[in-house]
Amino acid sequence: MSHSLLIISLSYEMECVLRAERRIISHRMSQRKGRKPTLQELVDQAGLDVIGHRIRRLRTRQNYSIRDLADIAQVSKNTLLRLEQGHPTHLSTIVAVCKALKVKTSSVVGVETPQASIRAVHKKSDYVWMDMNNFSGYGDDPALDPELVYRNELPESVTPFSNMKARFGDGVFNPNMILLAKPTPRRSHRGDEFVWVVSGTLKVVFDDQEMILEEEEACMFWAAEMHHYEPAIEGETVKVLSIIIDPFPGQPVRLHLGKRKLTDDGE
Repeated sequence: MSHSLLIISLSYEMECVLRAERRIISHRMSQRKGRKPTLQELVDQAGLDVIGHRIRRLRTRQNYSIRDLADIAQVSKNTLLRLEQGHPTHLSTIVAVCKALKVKTSSVVGVETPQASIRAVHKKSDYVWMDMNNFSGYGDDPALDPELVYRNELPESVTPFSNMKARFGDGVFNPNMILLAKPTPRRSHRGDEFVWVVSGTLKVVFDDQEMILEEEEACMFWAAEMHHYEPAIEGETVKVLSIIIDPFPGQPVRLHLGKRKLTDDGE
């Protein structure tokens, strides 16, 4: 590394260290004084890079372009872009952008941002198993008996799956866990689908192709193409993580079902 590049690198690292120290000092001072921190202190504690990332995430989740949000907030496009990139900006700009996004400024600049807005977690205790083959998605689907699910004592027509809570409320990224002991009906729907085999061996069947995926293997495909899943090994239960990426969340999903093709022996 050249001498000049080394100096630039060290200067940047020192700036990051000093910035972190300023956040800690500011936070401790506000706690000692027993008062609410000012907006400037909150910004210093959170850091402009974090605030910029939060604003960019809120903007994209609300389907605003840089120009759209800049117009609503009545700031320049370049100003908003610099804010999202973590560059210094006026406090009034942050307030105006938060107002345009219809969120509280404190939720964007606070050190402890509400967890539900920036991360989502699914725990083992969160599994609620339902029948994938008769799932309406309107919130009134009956839950399956978990003991019957784990003992694989369900009727052949039932495919247990669970919506995972590790998702945001915008409906774009939709992860589900499937326990597959029998073939599913053929279906097609909007969006793209990512499938990852947690355990077992999975067969993914399309109209013109089928593929075998072993444990820790994955595939992604256009979900508008007719497809179905089945265990590749008879008698084996396959655990599958399926993630549906919906480009038009909030709009009704039309699920198209088809009859499974007969094999040469008529089964």
